[in-house]
Amino acid sequence: IKWLTISCLLYTIALLLNSLNGKWQKYFKQKDGKTMNTTEESKERILSNHFFSVKNLTMDGMWVVLLFISGLFKIPSPIPGTEFQLSAPLAISIGRIRGFLHYLTIGIIASIIGMILGLQTIYNVIIAMVYRIVAGLILTVLKKNPLALIIAGPAGTFAARLVLATILGVAWQPLVVSAAPGMIFTAITAPVLTSILKRVLKTIS
Repeated sequence: IKWLTISCLLYTIALLLNSLNGKWQKYFKQKDGKTMNTTEESKERILSNHFFSVKNLTMDGMWVVLLFISGLFKIPSPIPGTEFQLSAPLAISIGRIRGFLHYLTIGIIASIIGMILGLQTIYNVIIAMVYRIVAGLILTVLKKNPLALIIAGPAGTFAARLVLATILGVAWQPLVVSAAPGMIFTAITAPVLTSILKRVLKTIS
């Protein structure tokens, strides 16, 4: 219960940061300083872009499944429960394609499924939550900067390992070193994977 409460608090903080950054979906968009007319066409478009629209729920559900399955593959770590999940590059791609709020929601649902099935420990969830918030903020702040796709993953992993080392009362160096191959893997593959997924989504849409 304690860790679930902490996760909820982290999610709430992330939502507040997202709100302050002006990333919330808007019902009415501004064009040339004037509010768009609320015609049937514009209303339909606005509703389709709403967070809980059928389109977004379907897309986010698909990403949850992909993120969960890819998270089953891990790089071993000297401390049980702290393995590096190979879903990291996909998480970065989701953060860039879907945005901060959707990315956090997708990640949290994937973690909940993993814990329910007994495939993830609380340490996996802690690492994932810190990773998502740090990486998501970098992607949000740097926005369309290609460099964000390279540094977001390693930065998120580094921050997550520092937090985990503090919680476990162990040295952070072994945790970071064991995650180094995964950090390099994420930095290399995240930009490529993001480009591929964008093309695929553009084609099917």
